[in-house]
Amino acid sequence: MTYKNSRFHEHAGIILRGYRMIRGIDPLLLIFVIADALASAAPLIVNLYFSPKILTMMTQKAALSSLMLFVASMLLTNYLLSFLQAQLERQKNNHRDLFHYKVLLYISEHYAHIEFSYAEKGKTIENLQSILSIIRAYRGGLQRLEWTTGDILRVMSQAIGCLFLLLDMERKSVKWSASSLLASPVSSLAVLLFILLAFLFTRKILLAFDSRTNQNTSYWAKNNAKWSYYNEYIGVSSAAKDIRIYQQGDAISTLLHNQFSQSEHIHIVSHEEGSVFAKIAGIHATVLGCIYLLATARASAGVFDAGRIVRYIGAITALMGSITNIIRLFSRLWNNCGYLSVLFEFMDIPFDSQNLLQSNFLTIPKVNNFTIVFENVSFRYPGAKTDALDNVSFELPQRGCMAVVGRNGSGKSTMIKLLCRLYNPTQGRILLNGTDIQQYTYSSYRKLLSVVFQDFHLLPLSLGQNVAALSTVNPGLAEECLMRAGMDPHSKQFSNGLDTILYKDFDINGVAISGGEAQKIAIARALYKQAPLIVLDEPTAALDPIAEQEIYEHLHKVVEDDGKKVIFISHRLSSCRFCDSIAVFDEGKLVQQGTHQNLLKDQNGVYHQLWLAQAQYYTNTTCVGD
Repeated sequence: MTYKNSRFHEHAGIILRGYRMIRGIDPLLLIFVIADALASAAPLIVNLYFSPKILTMMTQKAALSSLMLFVASMLLTNYLLSFLQAQLERQKNNHRDLFHYKVLLYISEHYAHIEFSYAEKGKTIENLQSILSIIRAYRGGLQRLEWTTGDILRVMSQAIGCLFLLLDMERKSVKWSASSLLASPVSSLAVLLFILLAFLFTRKILLAFDSRTNQNTSYWAKNNAKWSYYNEYIGVSSAAKDIRIYQQGDAISTLLHNQFSQSEHIHIVSHEEGSVFAKIAGIHATVLGCIYLLATARASAGVFDAGRIVRYIGAITALMGSITNIIRLFSRLWNNCGYLSVLFEFMDIPFDSQNLLQSNFLTIPKVNNFTIVFENVSFRYPGAKTDALDNVSFELPQRGCMAVVGRNGSGKSTMIKLLCRLYNPTQGRILLNGTDIQQYTYSSYRKLLSVVFQDFHLLPLSLGQNVAALSTVNPGLAEECLMRAGMDPHSKQFSNGLDTILYKDFDINGVAISGGEAQKIAIARALYKQAPLIVLDEPTAALDPIAEQEIYEHLHKVVEDDGKKVIFISHRLSSCRFCDSIAVFDEGKLVQQGTHQNLLKDQNGVYHQLWLAQAQYYTNTTCVGD
């Protein structure tokens, strides 16, 4: 198979997959697109058929009643076609508008269920952002495929209709005066030859231009994410201070300008487009001129009457324009494959196998008393050269608080990700009541734990919705959890209580909250789930010391009253004094485990070093400048 044939099959496969995806998202959209395209093409053919006949009847002084009847038939036909087209176009546009949002939802749902290892990859995020920016800007992808398909069907229908009219005229003219050269098949073949030459020259020019526009498409498919990010960053309210203090506006403008300037072919392609279509227009003008001369000669010879001349020239002109448009639209369809490839690459990311219901998986009973044991657990991130966790073994306490501490990059967050089954161990097992956690259904396992990640997110929705994590809000429980997290939902700040909208993204009256307040809401969300195991990654990083003390008091009360397990990662070792046990990680290994008092006794241990490193800033009475 040649390269061109291979390329053709590749693009054809991409386009067919695009149609299948469109049908899967909205089964009726393509039906209305096809029907609307056919209805849109019909008026041109109808007018090319009726108008010359009316002209012929007028020149031949046909009876007024016959003329009026014929005109009425044309008007009625056009009215019915216009009515049908309006109805089809309305249905098409309704489905098209909804399709835009359905595609966004379709992609978002896919991202929410892909393997977590892919979700963290920069390539995945880059592709996702590029896809979303393309969709929002209507630059390409499934929407471009649908639009272009409708245009192609409309233009092809017009071309086929015009071709049939021409063939019918040629057939009748040959029968009328077979002895005349201008009425012979030779002249008909000459017309077809002119049209064929125009098609070949147009195709050659557009294909040469296509290779340049394909580069343009590839560039935009790869760099849309960067453009979208920088443009959106300028409009983010939280970034407004940095933009002004550090004059980032000018810097970002320079970045965007440089990004654009690096791809000189974009400018070249844009400038070449005018000259390309000027060449095509010149070819068509030459061909049409020759055909007009032939038509004039045939009219002078009596082969065509006035009406046929009008139909002949109108059909030829429409056919030539249709040929150009068909080639151009197919080129656009071909170039859109670059955008579709990025989309399909993203859609081919496998779903998280843990979300798949399997009959042989176990269901965890709803109990508070359970044991979790790390048994010789090692883990290495895909593509990494060293293990993030190396042969880690320990048991979570039956109840109470456990702190996980260590230097940056020591494996703390990785351990939490494994506990949450966001990743599976490379070696070893994590056991729940003596059974590998991978043997349980993921849906039942995740009910055991509630997590506040360091990079948690709140939504610009109501306070209650954020606490309930978009599930049905239990007002009493939500308020209780907020109070436990140190936040009063009835304070002046939250004038509408749980109905108060956070942030101003969707509502100008939304409440702007601080990082510490956001952290309290995130903790309240973790409490709201009522899971027996609560995991907190840097839960007090944005809180002042007094608020931090209150949070820990509330957490201990949760442990005592509800019998829950609490695990938290913290760089503030002062909080470790309140924990029942402490796990110390260093370079991917669990190097120490015990209580605060016991760990401090080991003066050569990592915990003692970390404690002294922080304590010196509180115990050293010498101030800078003294």
